[in-house]
Amino acid sequence: KIKLCHHDPVSLFQPISILTCSFEVVSMNFISELLKLSEYNKILIIIDKLTKFSIFILYSMKITEIKTAELFFHYIIFKFEIPA
Repeated sequence: KIKLCHHDPVSLFQPISILTCSFEVVSMNFISELLKLSEYNKILIIIDKLTKFSIFILYSMKITEIKTAELFFHYIIFKFEIPA
């Protein structure tokens, strides 16, 4: 029997980039359609990859790309004085 190779050839390892600044890389999650117990029923979660610092932003309107950017600038860039 002859076994055929069905995968791509293995390349050399690449170094993992080391983060040096807070909020250089973030992840964003949206939680929507929560119970309407107050005026807000949605949550935007922003997590800094370096420090694991999390910010929870409450909102109630339908969010667009532009509104997401506005919330990010208001709660991250301006609050932590990060140069844009």
